[in-house]
This record gives sequence, structure tokens and C-alpha cells, in this order.
Amino acid sequence: MINDTSNQLVANAKSVMYENTLLFRCEEAEIVARINQEWFKAFAASETMYMMVFEAIKDYSDYVNKIDNKEREKSIHKYTALKYIHGRGLQQFFLMKNGFTDGAYSRWRSLYELNI
Repeated sequence: MINDTSNQLVANAKSVMYENTLLFRCEEAEIVARINQEWFKAFAASETMYMMVFEAIKDYSDYVNKIDNKEREKSIHKYTALKYIHGRGLQQFFLMKNGFTDGAYSRWRSLYELNI
């Protein structure tokens, strides 16, 4: 009896799995589209700032790779801190862009604490 019930549940799940997934994806895309429509200008400004920071990080990374090992050891802590701060900022941006404002606010708080 348990095996029959289990097999029936699995068969039912398989038959509606794709429909449910497509429905979920449509709802998710609709929510993200509404968020983008409302906050487009803010997201565009944030993405522009991100691109500027990304270029600066690339230049700094190239600089760190070119210096000798003794100097690199002195600046490795700064480089590591900047890398993690950049990662937190990027997490915050994508959480905010996809509608996870509580998570974005949490990352913002930790990012603020790292910067003071």
C-alpha cells in the first residue's frame, strides 16, 4: 500500500512538474520585470558605478601582479579586504535587483561596517 501510494505521488509529481516549473518561472519573471520597471534609473546608475569599480579593481589587480613579492606581501591585506568588500557590494546589488530587499539591506549593513 505504501509503495502504491508512493509510486502514484511520484507519477503525479512528474506529470505536473514541468507545468508548475513554467508557472513559477513566469511569476518570477513578472515580479522581476515590475521591479526593473519601477527602479530602472537606480539600477542603471548602480550598474554604471559597478562597471567603474570593476575597471578600477582590474587596474589594481594588474598593479599588484606586477610588483615584486616583497611589496606584494605588504599590500596583500589591502587587496584581500577590497576584494571581499567588492563581493559584498555585488551581492547587495543583485539581491536588490531580484527583489530580495531584506538580504540586500543585511549586506549593506555589513558593507557599511566594513567601511568604517
